[in-house]
Amino acid sequence: MPKNKALPIITPYGPQVPDIYALRPCDIDTRKILDWMEKTKRFNGHSPVSLLYHTVLVMRYTAELGRWFVRGNPEHPWIKTAGVHDLHECFTGDILTPVKNTEIKALERDVFEQLMIHYGISDALVAPELPDIVKKADVLALNYEVSERQKMTRRKAVPVLAPANDREMTEILGIYAETASRLKKLEAECELKIKEIREKYADETAALKNTAEAAFKRVQLWAERSPGRFETRKSADTVYGRIGFRTGTPKIKPRRGFTFASALELVKLHLPGFVRTSEELNKELLLMKADELGADKLSEVGLEAVQEETFYIELKSEKELTAPNR
Repeated sequence: MPKNKALPIITPYGPQVPDIYALRPCDIDTRKILDWMEKTKRFNGHSPVSLLYHTVLVMRYTAELGRWFVRGNPEHPWIKTAGVHDLHECFTGDILTPVKNTEIKALERDVFEQLMIHYGISDALVAPELPDIVKKADVLALNYEVSERQKMTRRKAVPVLAPANDREMTEILGIYAETASRLKKLEAECELKIKEIREKYADETAALKNTAEAAFKRVQLWAERSPGRFETRKSADTVYGRIGFRTGTPKIKPRRGFTFASALELVKLHLPGFVRTSEELNKELLLMKADELGADKLSEVGLEAVQEETFYIELKSEKELTAPNR
């Protein structure tokens, strides 16, 4: 890529903008980089996960995925590559993948290679891209961050205050009971009225649907028998609107007399390369064998067996509330 030193790139790395095409050792201040990574949130601030924590996650997942090769060695090229895989963003800025063009990708690669050389990871430069194991670790970290972001968006901004004593708790529980009772009555009333309206117009609605479907089929039949009207265009304008044919997305479907199940057996025999196998955790078996495996073994593969408690309120019926005490 031709160098364009006038390229106006502003980064959060510092007040000065270094020559990102020829970084000097003094430009790569590890402490300043780590400080910025700790303060910078992923997805342009729309994530609870910082860039530094993301990097730690990728290093951790890389170590777990490649444990037979890494064998706990923090100096392994894969671990070091995972540690610097996003450092270039200190100089290029956090640019979301969907908007990256060829020039931006080349620029990021240029800065990335300079950082790899600076931190002594030249072995990894043999490949034009990140090692596959680091890519997989990056995807695992991304999946975790997406789930954390979803949790963040579901959280309520209104603070929840605990009752100060038993009396206040009982008063609040009474508010809950009254509100739940009123809501239940309103929902039942709505369902009843909706049912009444549907029943009132059921016959007329059914008749209109049948008439519309029959008219649609007759117009479609006319169009299929009038190919000359659709030679130049796949549509035709009428006084009531446009009619025509839309080309659907290509798809595979079983021929007449076949099902997908029967076709699968034939594909296995004649086209074995076109059969895919989906892998998933056998969570039921893992749960059954959790005690036998032990917490340490499950932890090695990123799992744990838990049994959570869920708070509930079981309200008394109105009849029970109004019944005299005996």
